[in-house]
Amino acid sequence: MEVIDPVENNAADAAQTVVTPDPGPKPNNHLVGAILSTVFCCLPFGIAAIIYAGQVDGLWYNGNHDAARQTADKARKWMWAGVICSVAVWFIYFAVVLSFGLGAAMMAS
Repeated sequence: MEVIDPVENNAADAAQTVVTPDPGPKPNNHLVGAILSTVFCCLPFGIAAIIYAGQVDGLWYNGNHDAARQTADKARKWMWAGVICSVAVWFIYFAVVLSFGLGAAMMAS
């Protein structure tokens, strides 16, 4: 019968214990903003944002924390690109409509 020394056994377990650094909080996947950007703003940019937003949680829970952060940043960038593109298009649209409307009003008088 073999006698196990608890001091030696704890030392062996301590040597095998791997300490990993705290990854910090899970990044925001921006899924809600991506969906709203798709519905109300720019469809192609919103779809790209939804695709990236859908990958964030899977990457995070599989332990790939850096890739999850990068993918969350990509989702945020695509979401804001859709919003900015939509605002720019609406601004140009109203500027053109206003200029043609004023021009037509001046020509009529």
